[in-house]
Amino acid sequence: MSMSYLSRDARLVLAAQMLRGFAYGFGAVLVGVTLRERHFSSGEVGAVLGSVVAGTALASVVIARYGDRLGRRRCYIGLYLLLALTGVVFAFADQLWLLVVVALSGALSSEVVESGPFTSLEQVMLATDLSGRERIRGFGLYNAVAAAAGALGALAAGLPELTRSGWSGAPSDATWFLLFVPASLAGAAVASSLSAAVEAPSHSGRA
Repeated sequence: MSMSYLSRDARLVLAAQMLRGFAYGFGAVLVGVTLRERHFSSGEVGAVLGSVVAGTALASVVIARYGDRLGRRRCYIGLYLLLALTGVVFAFADQLWLLVVVALSGALSSEVVESGPFTSLEQVMLATDLSGRERIRGFGLYNAVAAAAGALGALAAGLPELTRSGWSGAPSDATWFLLFVPASLAGAAVASSLSAAVEAPSHSGRA
């Protein structure tokens, strides 16, 4: 399918979303395995996953309220950097309180196809960039990329087990959360390449 109707900014948004979608699909499977590996109780697992959902909701509200004021690109990059930090913490930390605090940042998702602060920014940037039938086609492609990247990430979550079958010294399941770091930094790099056209229209001339 030709993407000639998409601007450079729209393609960059899709590229960043694809990187994050893969990480989210990978993490959605790995997070349960990791928490079990650390022998958390059912209540503790619920606290972490509940914090992920609550963080997503809180971060979405903050982005809706302050995103345009702070700058869409700045917020977008910041979320990717938070996601990289989240990967490091989930890879190494075994303190419940630290996992809960990081989960409340809103950068992580327990779903393969995320609906949170990242999506809030991406959708408004695409809506600003596209119009008419192009907007419908663009959002259709946006959803397809999210689902495909998430599915591929979920499939890749079998790599830790596959690696251990042929390498006795393979890293633990939790350590694989470090894959979030390069994916997130690449996403931040792509986000930093967006033009000023994705920002909210200026209303400086309004009385």
